[in-house]
Amino acid sequence: MKPSFRNTAGHIVFLYFIIGGIWILLSDLAVEALVPDPALVTRLQIVKGIAFVLVTAAALYLILRHRLAAMEKAQKHLERFRFIVEHAGQEVYLVDKSGRIVYANRAAAESLGYSMDELTHKMLSDFDPVYGPAFEPHFEEIKKKGAIAPFETQHITRDGRMVPKEMRSVYLPIGDRELICGFGADITERKRSEDALVFEKERLAVTLRSIGDGLITTDMRGNITTMNQVAETMTGWTQEEARGKPIETVFVISAEEPGRPCVNPVEKVITSGQVQSLCQNTVLTSRDGKTYAIADSSAPITDKNNEMIGVVLVFRDITENRKLMEAAQNADKLESLGLLAGGIAHDFNNLLGGIFGFIELAKLKSADPQVTDHLDRALDTIERARALTRQLLTFAKGGDPVKKHQFLKSFIEETATFLLSGTSVSWRFDIQEDLLPGFFDENQIRQVLENIIVNACQAMPDGGALEISAKNTIARNRATASPAKNHIKISIKDNGPGIPRDILPHIFDPYFTTEPKAHGIGLTTCFSIIKRHDGFMDVESEPGKGSKFHIYLPATETKIEDADVQAHPDAGPHTAGRILVMDDEEVVRNIISEMLSAIGFTVTCTASGAEAMHFFLEETRAGTPFAGLIVDLTVPGGMGGIDIINEIRGHDPDVPVFVISGYSGDPVLAKPWEYGFTASLKKPFQLRELKDMLEAHIA
Repeated sequence: MKPSFRNTAGHIVFLYFIIGGIWILLSDLAVEALVPDPALVTRLQIVKGIAFVLVTAAALYLILRHRLAAMEKAQKHLERFRFIVEHAGQEVYLVDKSGRIVYANRAAAESLGYSMDELTHKMLSDFDPVYGPAFEPHFEEIKKKGAIAPFETQHITRDGRMVPKEMRSVYLPIGDRELICGFGADITERKRSEDALVFEKERLAVTLRSIGDGLITTDMRGNITTMNQVAETMTGWTQEEARGKPIETVFVISAEEPGRPCVNPVEKVITSGQVQSLCQNTVLTSRDGKTYAIADSSAPITDKNNEMIGVVLVFRDITENRKLMEAAQNADKLESLGLLAGGIAHDFNNLLGGIFGFIELAKLKSADPQVTDHLDRALDTIERARALTRQLLTFAKGGDPVKKHQFLKSFIEETATFLLSGTSVSWRFDIQEDLLPGFFDENQIRQVLENIIVNACQAMPDGGALEISAKNTIARNRATASPAKNHIKISIKDNGPGIPRDILPHIFDPYFTTEPKAHGIGLTTCFSIIKRHDGFMDVESEPGKGSKFHIYLPATETKIEDADVQAHPDAGPHTAGRILVMDDEEVVRNIISEMLSAIGFTVTCTASGAEAMHFFLEETRAGTPFAGLIVDLTVPGGMGGIDIINEIRGHDPDVPVFVISGYSGDPVLAKPWEYGFTASLKKPFQLRELKDMLEAHIA
């Protein structure tokens, strides 16, 4: 094996010590003691000198050779290190205390668009604007810390581009020089990815904010991670407050029906791993106590390996939709009930008309005060029956209220004051001074106010307070989904026990009542009346906090003084003469005939429209025209009032024609002149009403 340089140097040093020992032995004293011959001593000293020179030269040679070998080895290491640094993918800079670059590797030069020689001796501030001319404070900070954590900056390339970099620096003393070694990496792609991620996060945030439904995400423990703005509004919690909290703390739900359990949907998803939905009629209670009827869907969130990592909960406020649906259902119920009520009440009115008429005629014939008194009481009883029938007919199919343009302020105050006077209930008005006028049937709206106020008084049997307010507002009719427009909002609030939550959806249902003696059509009638006025009703109530009914009536801009000016046709001066009566009910024909005879008219009765037209045309051609006609509006399967008036007006545009009907809400009765009639009467009517109508149009 070839001896190493280290072993050879050791041998030389060992030999040097041996020669040194011999050298001591051959010192002058030793030589003189051992060698008496001076000439020999001289020669020995010469040998000693030569040996010293040879040994010293050999030692210097070996030392020099060792030093050169070490330098050669270091140079090889340095070349290897330089090769590694220059070909490294990471940028490397050596910077002195002044901020001048003393070395930059190939990656650093290429990233900036320079050669390695061009980059060397440039100032660091030439391409990194973070460092100004005074680099020494930065240098001292790095020296003190030994190294600084990675940081982001931007370097200016030779062509003026700004390249994002991540840098880290360490203090590096080399010999008597103090340097900073900087390591850099181009993070352009990373920044693009980060920007894309930020953009996607922002787009997701915008999307979540734009979603009309509430959205909450949780982890696998059911703790909240994300909420959108709608969820914040409905729960009353901000995302920052809710993050990390259990879902049941923020998303507080309960069943509307007492006693029905309501399991949190997030828990069901975590347990089952399947999409889940809430039970129907679920209520969300917000942080401030506000409640929402909600519909919900929950689904698992999975990662790329299809492993569930959380739950997404989506829910929406269906309070308004439920009201719309309930309003539509109420409207359907009213339509169905109206078909039945219209037919029954029409026939019943015909019968009442006969009873009315015959009792009134009996009064005219009777001279006995006791009999007259009994007949008056009978008329009062029948009048109540007539009012009930008209109330039933209010929501019968096909009728319109008799509307007028008028103000509501004094009307509301007078109606409420009349009803509440003498009761144990106090009341207060809050009515806007510039309340817009409305277009309404005074009798029907009075009936609505009476029903609601009476109900409120009954809810406070021991006394209480009633607040009645009215103001202008812009609202959308929930039942018709029509555009929002000007309405008059009338609110009646009591401080009674309130309406139980399970009863509230049914209060407008026909025949629904909690009072044992009530007939259950009061609020239904109110609902129907307001509906026929193109308005709508709403109610708020909480047990123990009273109830508040809201009535929305369309407002009008029409000036009151110009409204409802109608040209009522006047037949001109006539004398009492013959009247032609057409009605398919015999009892009605008989009573009208008796009534007309009692006030001085001669009567001809017919049971059909065709027969009435035949008599009318014959008498007209014979020169003996009728003073007027009274015709029934509706004749099942036959010619009714509309058909007759169209025929008659073709022959005689001036003859008074009066229309009667048991359908008291029919639009023809509301504005008879618009259909060619002279005036109208609602069955059943009294003799006085008939007489007043004829006297107004037949002299």
